[in-house]
Amino acid sequence: MCIQQQGAEPFSDIGDSGAVVFEERGNETSAAPGFAIIFAELPTQYFKFAIASPLEIALEELAKKVSELRPNEEPCHLKLASKF
Repeated sequence: MCIQQQGAEPFSDIGDSGAVVFEERGNETSAAPGFAIIFAELPTQYFKFAIASPLEIALEELAKKVSELRPNEEPCHLKLASKF
């Protein structure tokens, strides 16, 4: 997914790869769940975009890679440890 900057400030900056993207919920005091992970940025002539992958897809791909490295390619099952 592409997340466009709002105003003059970019959504992400150098060093933000791996950061979790959270849903903004206004004035709610409860923590909003994370839904994506930033892995790149795309600067264009007019805007800068943060490129992110849904957390579920990132975990599925990581589990596949870990499984390939395990003896006998034993399946690896990853899940989110918290709502953050």
